[in-house]
Amino acid sequence: KQFEHIVELRAKTTESLEALGFEVIPSQTNFIFTRPTGLIAADWFQQLRKRKILTRWFDSPKARNWLRITIGTEAEMARFLTATKSILRR
Repeated sequence: KQFEHIVELRAKTTESLEALGFEVIPSQTNFIFTRPTGLIAADWFQQLRKRKILTRWFDSPKARNWLRITIGTEAEMARFLTATKSILRR
């Protein structure tokens, strides 16, 4: 059941991010890599962190434009998406 829940939330989160114009690498894991549009990934990472939403950002040439988002609970993912939309409006 937990596996199915992660798959469902991963798909919903991917769809929501793509609707915002973000690129998302297809995933079969409990996380996704996404590249924001209209934001610098490191800035997005810092803005999420200020809101106590933890993601992963890697300062390496191939990964620095991307964030790794771990699929959490439905409430956590809703909070992440709400925060991301708020950050985009700034």
